[in-house]
Amino acid sequence: MATNSLSPWLNTWTATNTPATDAHLADLVNDVMFEFEITDLRMGFYDEYDATAELLGWLLTEVRDRVIDTRLDDPFLYEHLQATAQRSS
Repeated sequence: MATNSLSPWLNTWTATNTPATDAHLADLVNDVMFEFEITDLRMGFYDEYDATAELLGWLLTEVRDRVIDTRLDDPFLYEHLQATAQRSS
């Protein structure tokens, strides 16, 4: 991860609200929601960056209204996000 955070990329995605970006967003959700991989999503060459909290928080708040995928409504995801936030504080 060259930026040590997904924020710059997610902020750009949030600000770019077009049918094409929403289609890519739907693809991302489909990829990371496969078997709830979003709950342990690691990125980087050595999987050194735990992207779960940042990406899940973004999906559940910033762009939730742009994705039609009922898997994002699962209460488990909100509980997992809260637990992750408590561990990091």
